[in-house]
Amino acid sequence: MPPFIDLTGQQFESLTYLERVGQNKHKQSMWKCRCNCGQITIVVPGKTKSCGCLSSRHLIGKNSITHGMRYTPEYNAWCKMISRCHNPNYPESKYYSERNIEVCKEWRQSFIAFYEHIGPKPDTKCSIDRIDNNGNYEPGNVRWANSMTQNNNTRRNHFVTIRGWVLTISQWARFSGIKPGIIYYRLQRGWSPEKSVFHPLIKN
Repeated sequence: MPPFIDLTGQQFESLTYLERVGQNKHKQSMWKCRCNCGQITIVVPGKTKSCGCLSSRHLIGKNSITHGMRYTPEYNAWCKMISRCHNPNYPESKYYSERNIEVCKEWRQSFIAFYEHIGPKPDTKCSIDRIDNNGNYEPGNVRWANSMTQNNNTRRNHFVTIRGWVLTISQWARFSGIKPGIIYYRLQRGWSPEKSVFHPLIKN
């Protein structure tokens, strides 16, 4: 077995080595690394140059380096968006490929086309969000959104309609002061939506 070499803090290609996390089935050292794009990934030293974003950029073409925005948050978000949908080696890709979610051809080929549609990132807390969570990354279905907006837009959310208003359980909970878990429990027991959301708790 070759001697252990401490790679902590060293950078090779796009990866900065953070810590050794064990061995794979071939008894090769596995390291946790941070890619230049910000993604954390686990690699075997010497076998990987990035988290997968370099492969995505190769697929994207020369447009990726002619706009002067290569190191901006918007460009980083664009690369991750394409990696999620079109790079099978990307950690999250299976959650998108299983649902046939893609990035439209125009945006895959041109960062500028994507940027002109979505505009600059409003603040550091925002990331890309699909308005229709089952739809593609394409014009009209993408926006910058904070974590609260994105959490309200996941497939897991239960929508409740009261007097024509359609909100998630979490949104109704913030409005009424009743905890989301209680509202959900009431609905499962057969309570009406309005009573589930607004009926006060019985205090002992």
